[in-house]
Amino acid sequence: MSGIKNEYSNKVMVGLGFLVIILGLAVRFIWLGIDPPLFFTGQGQALLTDPYNITYFARNKILFGSWDIFEYDRWIVFKYSLMSGFSYITFLLGGVSRITANLSAVILSLAGIVLFIFAHQRLSSAARLILSVLLLSNMMLIVYGRYPFLENGLIFLCGLTSFLFVKYYRQRWMLILSGLLTALCVLSGKMFGVVMLVPVLAIILADDRQKFFRRGAFVVISLAVSLVIISLLYYGGQVGMVISYVKEQTVGMYGTPVSLTSPVKLAEKMFTFGGQSKLFFFSPFLLVMLFLSLSGLILSARSRRLIKENKLLLFNLSWFLAGLLLLMMFNYRPLRYQVFLLLPLSGIIAIALTELTKREQVVRTGFWRALLLFIVCWYFMTQIILLAAGLIPELKPSYDYTWYGLVGGGIVWLAVYLFRDRYIAIVFGKRIVVGVLLVLCVIMQSSWIYRWFDGRSDCLRQTGEDLAQVAGGEAVIIGPYASALTIDNRLRSFIYMFGLVRNEPDLFHRFPVTHLAIDVTNWNEAIKDSPGLDSSFFLSRYWIRDIEISIIRLNDAALDRREVPYKLTNYEKAMNFYSRFEHMDSVFYYLPRFLSAHPTSKAALGLLSSYYMTIGAYERGFGIHDKLIGLYPNDFSTYFDKAKSYYIRYLTSRDENLLAESDRYFGLARSVNPYIDKDIIDTKRHADSTVR
Repeated sequence: MSGIKNEYSNKVMVGLGFLVIILGLAVRFIWLGIDPPLFFTGQGQALLTDPYNITYFARNKILFGSWDIFEYDRWIVFKYSLMSGFSYITFLLGGVSRITANLSAVILSLAGIVLFIFAHQRLSSAARLILSVLLLSNMMLIVYGRYPFLENGLIFLCGLTSFLFVKYYRQRWMLILSGLLTALCVLSGKMFGVVMLVPVLAIILADDRQKFFRRGAFVVISLAVSLVIISLLYYGGQVGMVISYVKEQTVGMYGTPVSLTSPVKLAEKMFTFGGQSKLFFFSPFLLVMLFLSLSGLILSARSRRLIKENKLLLFNLSWFLAGLLLLMMFNYRPLRYQVFLLLPLSGIIAIALTELTKREQVVRTGFWRALLLFIVCWYFMTQIILLAAGLIPELKPSYDYTWYGLVGGGIVWLAVYLFRDRYIAIVFGKRIVVGVLLVLCVIMQSSWIYRWFDGRSDCLRQTGEDLAQVAGGEAVIIGPYASALTIDNRLRSFIYMFGLVRNEPDLFHRFPVTHLAIDVTNWNEAIKDSPGLDSSFFLSRYWIRDIEISIIRLNDAALDRREVPYKLTNYEKAMNFYSRFEHMDSVFYYLPRFLSAHPTSKAALGLLSSYYMTIGAYERGFGIHDKLIGLYPNDFSTYFDKAKSYYIRYLTSRDENLLAESDRYFGLARSVNPYIDKDIIDTKRHADSTVR
């Protein structure tokens, strides 16, 4: 009877697993045009700015007939990436848009994950199912896999390398091909793709130590030759520009790695890796399963034999550890760099948890096992502390948590080591522990995805659509948000981030850029590089997630450059008069003409509301705010702006009813975007200091 129940339970688990896999595949293709999740607030701006820089050259080729319309080679690394090349094919077939750009990312990242799963086809069905569930339900792989980052090209190349090498590693041609594939990981993916050399060499060493140097030489020589040939094919005489780019992006902007300055700093960098970027914040049960897997492998008497016989386990372990040790050294190590490590991490978990639950484990001890277990416990507890700190907004990730983790890890190590037999028996004696953790992991990932889709917004698309209306067709947009705001229209854009180590003071003299799309941080850096920018003409303002983006019309005279041919739109003319508070009747002359052609323009309706407020027609102004809310109910800024208007009106009238309305609309804005508390406080504080 118990056998029948177990068989039924297994079938139910397998059925649920396949359901998760199907859903994990499907959600990658749903609402491809929406913004990244709001809960990634605080993780930097990369999800908003970087993806469409990669597809920039492919877009230019399709729309304007040239890959580089300004012959500016600073970002040549993007041009020859796999993500760029594949997006060109997608654009060719489906046209240029945010959706097709994101679709190219989905296809490439998903293909890499599927190839990686197929590389594990020799594993048990249970291990393959666990691996598939972990990878296809992982929210971070889904989020980053829906935007055209370089890392998605790397994931594809890593998956392809895994699939081919594990299957054919004993063939000489595969040794040469693995060197070529590793070179492509470096030059068509990301530079840190070089870590794929480590698992390749690890398998060769474990397979036949006597032939290691000869067979390993094939791989290394192939890698070196491939790097030279591909670099020349890609960059030609511009290799120096690529080297300069790599140097700037690694040590130039962020300084020499502090991990190399002392053993203490090295330990802090290593044990906080992942936690500071919230690698496990969105999936703590994945961290728990990794801890159980590594501790189980360390304590199991079968571990050495298992690693030697199971080449996939060795491949995943060496890939994960090599990636961790390389990336942890640098001062800048954002979450997107670490996402490709989720593949070997999931592989380790799938193999270890299934292999260690097959039969009763014999526990083995010794100095090296005890030391490795201590390091794993230390890392685990540091990550737990960082995870807990991430739940408290007032606390920021700190390297000091390494030493708290040392104490906590020591306690966990002592408990596990003293009661190792019972620990192994409880964790691996029955599969229920593994099953429960896997279910909890999937539930948490599903909850994040539901939160994202339930509160979805498309402010990037709306802003780009609005920008194409308020700026003329001859406009050339520059700045960190230029590519993101032009992917859905035919405006020309120019990639540039301010505050770089190698700035270009003559940039605005060399290129016919007309408008800036920029956030306040980059704006402060921009006016340092080009002081004439502070006389530019403010055009419009948009909120994207927690970032306020300004569109600014450049002032040719203030920049001391020749006038760039450009015809102002009616909106720009109206805004020009309004910003100078001159001839206010001219605002109402040009603005209705613009709105007759673009009746849903956010910027124009916002200007109309401000105009009414300025002339004392408050009810009309608030009525325009209501119209904006009706048009864009999922954009928190429509509620936010009305709340701000109410608050300013309250300061001039001291009418408590207006204050109540202000608080009500700030509350509505917060219900759409719960991460704007600081923005509300800053807005009120600024109004208090300026309104008399």
